[in-house]
Amino acid sequence: MWKIPENHFERSNKEHSETPWKELTNTLRTGYTVLRGRRILVMLVVSSLLIGAGSEGYDRLWEDNFIISLKFPEIGHLTPAIWFGIISLSGNILCYFIARWARTRLDTSDS
Repeated sequence: MWKIPENHFERSNKEHSETPWKELTNTLRTGYTVLRGRRILVMLVVSSLLIGAGSEGYDRLWEDNFIISLKFPEIGHLTPAIWFGIISLSGNILCYFIARWARTRLDTSDS
């Protein structure tokens, strides 16, 4: 929060802003006009929707499949819920260090 600057940020005037539904409609309309006539963008959106829908079952059931297929190591009184917490925490820590490593190698001064 203290290290990430917000360059060129302009606070919106709440008195003159539109309702959230109107803003959503405007955003969707603008997105549609960008997509219209650009075949590659339409293909990317459709493929993203299909991949997202196809992976939904896996996204919801991977924990159950993991418990059934593999056995967690029996160390102390660690339940599967604690093991999933350990896996999640380890993934977050790994992502943090990868992001720090990537930040040192990428030029973040240019948008």
